[in-house]
Amino acid sequence: MSRRRTTVHGFQGVELQRGFTLIELLTVIAIIAILAAMTVGLSGVAARKAKIARTRAQLHRLITAIESYRQDFNQYPPDNAYRGQNISPVLNPLYYELTGTISTGKGQQYEPSDGGDPLTVETIQRAFNQKGFLNSAEAPRKPKNYLGTLRSTDYATIQVRGVPQPITLLTAPVPWPKQAIQEAPLRQYVTDPKFLTVNPWHYVSTNPMHNPQSYDLWVELILGKERRLIANWEE
Repeated sequence: MSRRRTTVHGFQGVELQRGFTLIELLTVIAIIAILAAMTVGLSGVAARKAKIARTRAQLHRLITAIESYRQDFNQYPPDNAYRGQNISPVLNPLYYELTGTISTGKGQQYEPSDGGDPLTVETIQRAFNQKGFLNSAEAPRKPKNYLGTLRSTDYATIQVRGVPQPITLLTAPVPWPKQAIQEAPLRQYVTDPKFLTVNPWHYVSTNPMHNPQSYDLWVELILGKERRLIANWEE
C-alpha cells in the first residue's frame, strides 16, 4: 500500500492511503452474511411464536365460550356422534352452537345468526349426525352468540362430500400448509383442493379421551419442520 507525506497542524507525518484488501472485503462480506442469516432465523422464530400465541388465544376464547354455553344449557355443545360413538372430531357443529341459529319453517331449516344460508335438517344430519341445533331460537327471537364478532380467519365454509349444502367450521388462525396436503385434516371429506388448507378445530364431547368429564378440543399446527398440538388438555 503506497504512502504519502501529509502535514497536520504543522506537523509532518505518514498517512496510509485509504482502501481495502481482498481479504478485508471477503471478511466484511462474510460478517454481513452471518448477520443476515441470524436476522432471518430470529424473524422465523418470532413468526412461529406469534402463530402459536394467536392459536392459544383462540383456544382460550373457545374454552370460555363453551363453558358459558354449558352454564346456560347444562351440557356441553353436541359433537358429531352417533349412538354414543364420535364419528368425526373434524366435522363438528361448534360454529353453529356457539354463534347460534334461528329456526325457520317449523324446525325444518336453521339459519345462522350471521345471516348465512339456512341449513336443512338433511344437511345437519349428514354433516353432524344431529337433527338440529340446541342453541337455536325461533324468529323474531335471537339466539345467544357466545363468540361475538368473528374474524375471517376464525371460520371457513366448505363443501363436504355427500352433504347437500356447504357447512361452516371454526378454524385455527394458521392454515394447513400446502406442502403437507396429503395429511390435511379435511382430506377424506372434501373433493375441492381449495378446502385442503382449511385447518378446523377438532372437538369431542361424547366419550372424550383426554378430558373424560368434559370435552377434548384441539388443533395441529405445522410450522416449517415443527409440529405443534394446541389442546385444552395441555392447559
